Amino acid sequence: MFKPSQKLIASCFLALTLLAKAELPSFQETPWLGYFAHGKGKIMVVKISADGLITAHPVGKKGEERPYLKIPFQFSIRKAFPNGKIGRLKFDPKTLKSESKITDKLKEVTITGEAGLGATFEISLLFKRDTLTLGGKVTGTGTEKHPLSFYYQSRLHHFHGQLLRRLKGDQAAFDKIVEKDWFKLHHLDKNKEKRTLVDVFETGDDKTLNGPGSSKVEIEAAIIDKNKRMLIFEAKGPSHFRLIKPKPGPFHQGYLLDWTFDQTKDKDDEARLTFEVDSL
Repeated sequence: MFKPSQKLIASCFLALTLLAKAELPSFQETPWLGYFAHGKGKIMVVKISADGLITAHPVGKKGEERPYLKIPFQFSIRKAFPNGKIGRLKFDPKTLKSESKITDKLKEVTITGEAGLGATFEISLLFKRDTLTLGGKVTGTGTEKHPLSFYYQSRLHHFHGQLLRRLKGDQAAFDKIVEKDWFKLHHLDKNKEKRTLVDVFETGDDKTLNGPGSSKVEIEAAIIDKNKRMLIFEAKGPSHFRLIKPKPGPFHQGYLLDWTFDQTKDKDDEARLTFEVDSL
């Protein structure tokens, strides 16, 4: 257990570390130490860290937050190689800038930054009426000669590891809850693909799951104790989602949801990702 003086030293050390890594200003006191901005709705809290990570936290019926209960939205820049492979440009958090000031009433913000080889990008965020709207785009290619694209990636693990621990390892009780959880992909060609989270992903499922990409993803999951929530992701404008399962196994072990778009087709700057949480 830290003594008061030890807590102060630890907080100061963490603050200096964060400042060394990021240009975005941040709160210097707990519980928001290291965060650039945050805002709270009735059923969701949204946060932006000093290094640019955006997270959405569905809250309990009494508005409580829990550390394990979060959905990250990590942005990055991808480049396409002639052989079809995809790479990723690293970005330096120290290049992140915003004209907005730190705030605990997050509503709207724009952040700019620089990735490898001088490529530049911009991200936008709007948090209104418990709806998170995200956008982003490449604003300059620098000396990079390969085609670039902007994307967000979210890891969906549905907090089932925490659920199993709360059930003290009771696999039967765990399966009874999780077998009722599911996700549904609304493909761009109007077809739909629905899977339960106990279904096992196998090699080759990628084409069936993703097809031409999805405009909407609905997820029903017991994410706070046994309270059901519907997580709704929508791709606006000329954008789409793709679901990625890093390795074979049941979906409740976790999967990734990518959002991206063809910037050359977004002439009216309409490509957006929206995220909402509905109580069931």
